[in-house]
Amino acid sequence: VSDFRLEIARKCGIIDTLNVAKTPLKEGAKRLFGDEDFQAAFEVAGVESSIRSLMECIEKGSTIVVVAVFGKDPSLNMFYLGEHELKVNGTMMYRHEDYLTAIDQVSSGAIRLEPLISNHFPFEQYDEAYKFIDEHSATSMKIIIKL
Repeated sequence: VSDFRLEIARKCGIIDTLNVAKTPLKEGAKRLFGDEDFQAAFEVAGVESSIRSLMECIEKGSTIVVVAVFGKDPSLNMFYLGEHELKVNGTMMYRHEDYLTAIDQVSSGAIRLEPLISNHFPFEQYDEAYKFIDEHSATSMKIIIKL
């Protein structure tokens, strides 16, 4: 989990973020929701500990949407998943409705994209753009190549 990426998320308009490597999800959820439980969650980190924490903290019968691409196949407790009637939905490609929603949210200012842009390169310097990505992978998000 990257504090840098969490800060970028906040700059984009995501109000509540949590570094689960520093604060357990259960503690962060209690601070955010009080005694209320939560019924939906997005797994965006792509690490086993993150999805396991979600499974343990989310309300029975709830839904976890997996957005992240996992680098390693996570080991999950399928008995727990079934016993708690959890639904895990995967998503990989965007549908037309997703684009419409995203355009509305960006247009309204609910989500800011500028903090995601780490650098700009003209098309003629695309090699340099990829070198920049390799050399700054921990502190870069999106690179714009101008056509």
